[in-house]
Amino acid sequence: MNFDCSTVEPGDRTRCTNNAGVSKFKFQSGKTHRLRLINSGADGVQRFSIDGHTFTVIANDFTPIVPYNTTVVTLGVGQRSDVLVTANAGDSRSAFWMRSNITACTPAKQPSAVAAVYYEDADTNRPPTSTAWNVADPGTCTNDDLSITKPVFPMPVPAPTFLQTMEIELFKNSSDITLWKFNGVSMRANFNHPILLQANEGNFTFEKEWNVLNFYSNSSVRLVVVNKTPGP
Repeated sequence: MNFDCSTVEPGDRTRCTNNAGVSKFKFQSGKTHRLRLINSGADGVQRFSIDGHTFTVIANDFTPIVPYNTTVVTLGVGQRSDVLVTANAGDSRSAFWMRSNITACTPAKQPSAVAAVYYEDADTNRPPTSTAWNVADPGTCTNDDLSITKPVFPMPVPAPTFLQTMEIELFKNSSDITLWKFNGVSMRANFNHPILLQANEGNFTFEKEWNVLNFYSNSSVRLVVVNKTPGP
Protein backbone atom coordinates (compact mmCIF):
# COMPACT_ATOMS: atom_id res chain seq x y z
CA MET A 1 0.00 0.00 0.00
CA ASN A 2 1.10 3.61 0.44
CA PHE A 3 4.27 3.73 2.50
CA ASP A 4 5.95 6.80 3.97
CA CYS A 5 9.47 6.42 2.57
CA SER A 6 10.77 9.16 4.86
CA THR A 7 10.61 6.62 7.71
CA VAL A 8 13.17 4.30 6.09
CA GLU A 9 16.30 3.90 8.20
CA PRO A 10 19.31 5.93 7.02
CA GLY A 11 21.64 3.74 4.98
CA ASP A 12 18.90 1.34 3.89
CA ARG A 13 19.12 1.28 0.08
CA THR A 14 16.05 -0.89 -0.49
CA ARG A 15 13.88 0.67 -3.18
CA CYS A 16 10.92 2.57 -1.71
CA THR A 17 8.03 4.10 -3.67
CA ASN A 18 5.86 6.77 -2.09
CA ASN A 19 2.11 6.62 -2.79
CA ALA A 20 2.32 3.27 -4.57
CA GLY A 21 -1.45 2.83 -4.23
CA VAL A 22 -3.56 0.28 -2.36
CA SER A 23 -4.62 -3.19 -3.47
CA LYS A 24 -8.22 -3.52 -4.64
CA PHE A 25 -10.53 -6.51 -4.20
CA LYS A 26 -13.96 -7.19 -5.73
CA PHE A 27 -16.86 -8.69 -3.76
CA GLN A 28 -20.18 -9.84 -5.24
CA SER A 29 -23.23 -8.66 -3.32
CA GLY A 30 -24.92 -11.42 -1.33
CA LYS A 31 -22.19 -13.97 -2.04
CA THR A 32 -20.00 -15.60 0.59
CA HIS A 33 -16.27 -15.39 -0.08
CA ARG A 34 -13.54 -17.58 1.39
CA LEU A 35 -10.35 -15.79 2.39
CA ARG A 36 -7.14 -17.57 3.33
CA LEU A 37 -5.10 -15.36 5.61
CA ILE A 38 -1.44 -15.69 6.57
CA ASN A 39 0.88 -13.59 8.67
CA SER A 40 3.99 -13.82 6.50
CA GLY A 41 6.08 -11.59 8.75
CA ALA A 42 9.05 -12.64 10.86
CA ASP A 43 8.00 -10.45 13.78
CA GLY A 44 4.71 -8.93 14.87
CA VAL A 45 1.18 -10.10 15.66
CA GLN A 46 -1.29 -9.12 12.92
CA ARG A 47 -4.96 -8.09 13.32
CA PHE A 48 -7.10 -8.47 10.18
CA SER A 49 -10.56 -7.01 9.59
CA ILE A 50 -12.92 -5.60 6.96
CA ASP A 51 -15.06 -2.65 8.00
CA GLY A 52 -18.71 -3.61 8.47
CA HIS A 53 -18.16 -7.34 7.83
CA THR A 54 -18.17 -10.29 10.23
CA PHE A 55 -15.93 -13.30 9.65
CA THR A 56 -16.76 -16.94 10.24
CA VAL A 57 -13.47 -18.64 11.08
CA ILE A 58 -13.47 -22.25 9.81
CA ALA A 59 -9.82 -23.37 9.99
CA ASN A 60 -6.53 -22.52 11.66
CA ASP A 61 -3.23 -23.76 10.24
CA PHE A 62 -5.06 -26.14 7.86
CA THR A 63 -6.99 -27.70 10.76
CA PRO A 64 -10.81 -27.47 10.44
CA ILE A 65 -12.34 -25.96 13.57
CA VAL A 66 -15.86 -25.53 14.89
CA PRO A 67 -16.92 -22.30 13.14
CA TYR A 68 -17.13 -19.13 15.20
CA ASN A 69 -17.83 -15.49 14.33
CA THR A 70 -15.57 -12.52 14.93
CA THR A 71 -14.93 -9.07 13.51
CA VAL A 72 -11.13 -9.18 13.97
CA VAL A 73 -8.85 -12.15 13.29
CA THR A 74 -5.51 -12.25 15.13
CA LEU A 75 -2.60 -13.99 13.42
CA GLY A 76 0.69 -14.89 15.05
CA VAL A 77 3.91 -15.10 13.01
CA GLY A 78 3.43 -17.71 10.27
CA GLN A 79 -0.14 -18.51 11.36
CA ARG A 80 -2.87 -19.20 8.82
CA SER A 81 -6.64 -18.85 9.14
CA ASP A 82 -9.47 -19.63 6.71
CA VAL A 83 -12.49 -17.34 7.04
CA LEU A 84 -15.85 -16.90 5.33
CA VAL A 85 -17.23 -13.41 4.76
CA THR A 86 -20.55 -12.51 3.15
CA ALA A 87 -20.90 -9.33 1.07
CA ASN A 88 -24.02 -8.08 2.82
CA ALA A 89 -22.85 -4.85 4.46
CA GLY A 90 -24.28 -2.49 1.83
CA ASP A 91 -25.67 -2.25 -1.69
CA SER A 92 -23.88 -3.05 -4.97
CA ARG A 93 -22.17 0.38 -4.97
CA SER A 94 -20.57 -0.03 -1.55
CA ALA A 95 -16.86 0.07 -0.74
CA PHE A 96 -15.01 -0.79 2.47
CA TRP A 97 -11.52 -0.72 3.91
CA MET A 98 -9.74 -4.01 4.52
CA ARG A 99 -7.31 -3.55 7.42
CA SER A 100 -4.15 -5.38 8.44
CA ASN A 101 -2.58 -3.90 11.56
CA ILE A 102 0.45 -4.89 13.60
CA THR A 103 -0.32 -4.88 17.33
CA ALA A 104 1.15 -2.29 19.67
CA CYS A 105 3.49 -4.84 21.24
CA THR A 106 5.76 -4.75 18.18
CA PRO A 107 7.64 -1.67 16.95
CA ALA A 108 6.83 -0.84 13.33
CA LYS A 109 7.44 2.21 11.15
CA GLN A 110 3.93 1.94 9.73
CA PRO A 111 1.84 -0.51 11.77
CA SER A 112 -1.47 0.05 9.94
CA ALA A 113 -2.09 -1.09 6.36
CA VAL A 114 -5.25 -1.03 4.25
CA ALA A 115 -6.63 -2.40 1.00
CA ALA A 116 -9.95 -1.55 -0.66
CA VAL A 117 -12.93 -3.87 -1.10
CA TYR A 118 -15.44 -2.86 -3.80
CA TYR A 119 -18.85 -4.37 -4.46
CA GLU A 120 -19.67 -4.98 -8.13
CA ASP A 121 -21.07 -1.53 -9.02
CA ALA A 122 -18.80 0.58 -6.81
CA ASP A 123 -16.57 3.29 -8.26
CA THR A 124 -13.09 1.78 -7.93
CA ASN A 125 -11.50 5.19 -8.51
CA ARG A 126 -12.87 6.50 -5.23
CA PRO A 127 -11.38 5.34 -1.90
CA PRO A 128 -13.75 3.84 0.69
CA THR A 129 -15.04 6.02 3.51
CA SER A 130 -15.94 3.21 5.92
CA THR A 131 -15.12 3.19 9.63
CA ALA A 132 -13.05 0.56 11.42
CA TRP A 133 -14.64 -1.78 13.95
CA ASN A 134 -14.45 -0.39 17.47
CA VAL A 135 -12.33 -3.28 18.77
CA ALA A 136 -9.39 -2.03 20.81
CA ASP A 137 -5.89 -3.37 20.33
CA PRO A 138 -5.25 -5.45 23.48
CA GLY A 139 -1.62 -4.34 23.44
CA THR A 140 -0.30 -7.86 23.89
CA CYS A 141 1.67 -10.34 21.83
CA THR A 142 -0.90 -13.07 22.39
CA ASN A 143 -3.11 -14.93 19.98
CA ASP A 144 -6.90 -15.09 20.12
CA ASP A 145 -8.17 -17.12 23.07
CA LEU A 146 -7.52 -20.77 22.24
CA SER A 147 -10.70 -21.79 24.09
CA ILE A 148 -12.76 -20.51 21.14
CA THR A 149 -10.88 -22.63 18.58
CA LYS A 150 -12.05 -26.21 18.87
CA PRO A 151 -11.02 -28.78 16.23
CA VAL A 152 -13.79 -30.48 14.29
CA PHE A 153 -11.96 -33.80 14.62
CA PRO A 154 -10.15 -33.83 18.00
CA MET A 155 -7.20 -36.19 18.23
CA PRO A 156 -6.07 -37.52 21.61
CA VAL A 157 -2.51 -36.58 22.53
CA PRO A 158 -0.41 -39.60 23.58
CA ALA A 159 1.62 -39.53 26.77
CA PRO A 160 5.10 -38.26 25.86
CA THR A 161 8.01 -40.67 25.98
CA PHE A 162 10.45 -37.75 26.19
CA LEU A 163 10.25 -34.25 27.69
CA GLN A 164 12.43 -31.42 26.33
CA THR A 165 12.51 -27.93 27.84
CA MET A 166 13.71 -25.07 25.63
CA GLU A 167 14.28 -21.40 26.41
CA ILE A 168 13.88 -18.44 24.05
CA GLU A 169 16.15 -15.45 24.69
CA LEU A 170 17.24 -12.21 23.03
CA PHE A 171 20.90 -11.13 23.04
CA LYS A 172 23.33 -8.82 21.25
CA ASN A 173 26.30 -10.29 19.42
CA SER A 174 29.75 -8.70 19.15
CA SER A 175 28.49 -6.53 16.27
CA ASP A 176 25.74 -5.13 18.52
CA ILE A 177 23.08 -6.93 16.46
CA THR A 178 20.04 -8.25 18.34
CA LEU A 179 19.49 -11.96 17.72
CA TRP A 180 17.30 -14.76 19.00
CA LYS A 181 18.68 -17.67 20.97
CA PHE A 182 16.67 -20.90 21.07
CA ASN A 183 17.75 -23.65 23.41
CA GLY A 184 21.02 -21.79 23.95
CA VAL A 185 21.84 -21.58 20.22
CA SER A 186 21.43 -18.76 17.71
CA MET A 187 20.62 -20.83 14.63
CA ARG A 188 22.49 -20.29 11.37
CA ALA A 189 20.90 -22.30 8.58
CA ASN A 190 22.83 -23.47 5.52
CA PHE A 191 20.28 -23.41 2.71
CA ASN A 192 22.69 -25.28 0.43
CA HIS A 193 22.46 -28.27 2.79
CA PRO A 194 18.82 -28.64 3.94
CA ILE A 195 18.62 -30.60 7.17
CA LEU A 196 15.67 -32.79 6.09
CA LEU A 197 17.44 -33.69 2.85
CA GLN A 198 20.58 -34.66 4.74
CA ALA A 199 18.59 -36.80 7.16
CA ASN A 200 16.78 -38.56 4.31
CA GLU A 201 20.16 -39.33 2.78
CA GLY A 202 21.33 -40.88 6.06
CA ASN A 203 23.69 -38.05 7.02
CA PHE A 204 23.14 -37.26 10.69
CA THR A 205 26.17 -35.05 11.27
CA PHE A 206 25.02 -31.49 11.83
CA GLU A 207 26.81 -28.30 12.78
CA LYS A 208 26.07 -27.07 16.31
CA GLU A 209 24.82 -23.73 14.96
CA TRP A 210 22.10 -25.56 13.01
CA ASN A 211 20.48 -26.35 16.38
CA VAL A 212 19.36 -29.89 15.51
CA LEU A 213 18.08 -32.18 18.25
CA ASN A 214 17.92 -35.95 17.88
CA PHE A 215 15.13 -37.63 19.81
CA TYR A 216 16.09 -41.05 18.45
CA SER A 217 13.32 -43.67 18.70
CA ASN A 218 10.96 -41.74 20.96
CA SER A 219 7.43 -42.07 19.62
CA SER A 220 6.15 -38.80 21.12
CA VAL A 221 7.99 -35.76 22.41
CA ARG A 222 6.63 -32.93 24.56
CA LEU A 223 8.35 -29.57 24.11
CA VAL A 224 8.08 -27.06 26.95
CA VAL A 225 9.05 -23.62 25.57
CA VAL A 226 9.99 -20.96 28.14
CA ASN A 227 9.91 -17.42 26.71
CA LYS A 228 12.47 -15.33 28.63
CA THR A 229 12.25 -12.33 26.30
CA PRO A 230 10.91 -9.06 27.72
CA GLY A 231 7.24 -8.41 27.06
CA PRO A 232 4.10 -6.77 28.44
